[in-house]
Amino acid sequence: MLHKRITIAAISGLALIIMTGVWFEFSRGFDDQPQTPTAAERLAVQESDNHPDKVDTIQKLGEAAHATESEINHSQQQRFNLINETYENIIAHSNQEVRHDFINSLRKKLISEPSNENDQAILQFLGLGLDVETGSGFHVDKRGFLSVSPTLRVTLIDVLGIVNPELAADYADQVFATKNSADEWAISLRNVAWNYPETRDIPLLKEKLLAALTHDPWLENPSAGFLHSFDLAVYTQSSSLIPEFTAMLERDNSSKLSHAAIMVMDKMILDNPTPSLNFFLENPGLLADRPHTRAGFFSRADVSDSRQEKLIENYLAQPNLSTEEAETFAKLFPNFNLIISNNLLTENHTYTLSEMAQIDRASLEQAEDWLTDSRYPHLIPQLELLIDRLHDNISSAERGGY
Repeated sequence: MLHKRITIAAISGLALIIMTGVWFEFSRGFDDQPQTPTAAERLAVQESDNHPDKVDTIQKLGEAAHATESEINHSQQQRFNLINETYENIIAHSNQEVRHDFINSLRKKLISEPSNENDQAILQFLGLGLDVETGSGFHVDKRGFLSVSPTLRVTLIDVLGIVNPELAADYADQVFATKNSADEWAISLRNVAWNYPETRDIPLLKEKLLAALTHDPWLENPSAGFLHSFDLAVYTQSSSLIPEFTAMLERDNSSKLSHAAIMVMDKMILDNPTPSLNFFLENPGLLADRPHTRAGFFSRADVSDSRQEKLIENYLAQPNLSTEEAETFAKLFPNFNLIISNNLLTENHTYTLSEMAQIDRASLEQAEDWLTDSRYPHLIPQLELLIDRLHDNISSAERGGY
């Protein structure tokens, strides 16, 4: 069996590469709000704002309720009432498991019986601006859905994206109009992507992702949804955003932010290595103070691809490549440590044992060439160690039939 490790570590639906440390799940406290208005009361207030000549508050409430009943059909009203009841039940109960049962029941009903009436009821409730924290985190399942979510609004936006991506993408414009919730932005970014399955080159996604990544309040107190939104950089293949992620490593307010930044850059390289690695070569100041991280990124390259081979050779030929960084590269290359995670949009990269053995053989052949290359006399000790390790790996693979 190959002496390669496929490292899997999952915490709250997020997973880690072994080099990058651990994620810390963002937890949100719940503050009971007994004075929070009901949906019916909020509708009445909105109705009264539209009719300033009405002065009797009781009359306003009655007329708003009557207008609501007459303007929407019975099925939509039932779904709206269901959402409103869930909202009120979450407020009324402090037990997290009970709240989860309420929100989960609502999700199942809205998803299992999709209809235009459901969609309109969701939009109607979202339009009120009401929200309540569920006491749960922001957990993504293997389909990119939320298994639990931190607020009722995030739940509804998630459901809308599942049952009606086009309508959810339209509603995303309203979410993007403010920066009230990083979690709502994350789900709305996913919804926009789902509405354009034929392409990853969606200018709106890149524009809004950059706006999110440069919003200081979200950087200072990153939620799990904010960290999950980084997956959009992988999905859109936005190597131009790498400086935003390297800048996060300089912030010492949150280790989870730096870990997420390293993780997403690593995934960008796994997903599309040539432009991402080339970006680092063209910007040598990036990660200059983090040689181990940079070495890990370049150890991802597959020399059986001529473009990646050229990138590695240029990397090794850099005059400022330290002995420390070269040693890290030699210990990792070719790097098969994997990120296993549930993501909003992207899938996990995988290697078969046969693929790993094939890449090892190509890497050994290339390393032996480098050993005699006049460009790398300063790397002879590191290259010799690399060659010895690859010989051992290949021997092990051959014993296993690969």
